[in-house]
Amino acid sequence: EQSMERTSLAGLASEALDGTERIRRVVRELRLLTRSRDNDQLEPLDVDEFSVQLQQLVAVLATLTGLYPDLDAVPEPVESRRGHSRRLYDVRSDALRYYTYNRPQQRWVWRTTSDPDELLYWILDEIASGLAWAWAQKAPSYKTMDERHAREVLWMPQWQSLMTALKVDWGNRTGDRIRRQRSQKIALPGK
Repeated sequence: EQSMERTSLAGLASEALDGTERIRRVVRELRLLTRSRDNDQLEPLDVDEFSVQLQQLVAVLATLTGLYPDLDAVPEPVESRRGHSRRLYDVRSDALRYYTYNRPQQRWVWRTTSDPDELLYWILDEIASGLAWAWAQKAPSYKTMDERHAREVLWMPQWQSLMTALKVDWGNRTGDRIRRQRSQKIALPGK
């Protein structure tokens, strides 16, 4: 029986190492995807380029969590809306825009920016938050915790880790947001 346990543990350790290597490879690929020739800023203003970049980064989040976001969680470009999601983005107008649900205000709003990196951050931060919550609910320890504790020790750290895995400054930004809102009851994704 101990031999089987050792074999199982060795298998789990091997899978964990394989997963860690996969994460490292995905992060390396991500760095190549997000680096322009002149600087480290993203410059996706073309709808197709932006859509491809967004889908690639969503795929990275899916790889890291083992989960893929629901269709309604991934926004669609205004120009080619298929109706899968109420969330939309628009990169063709003067201001880059993201139509999303504002949980504190409990209504749908347009967020605007002139920075493509910020638009991508808004979208991915929301997706990462939802995936982190789904991941937290699958954790065996989740069943032993109340919601507040699960938010603090499972959801919030996972959310920040996912954003850090995509881009360090995005992780820092999400961490700052979490710290500012920690004293408040942050609305959970899907609520």
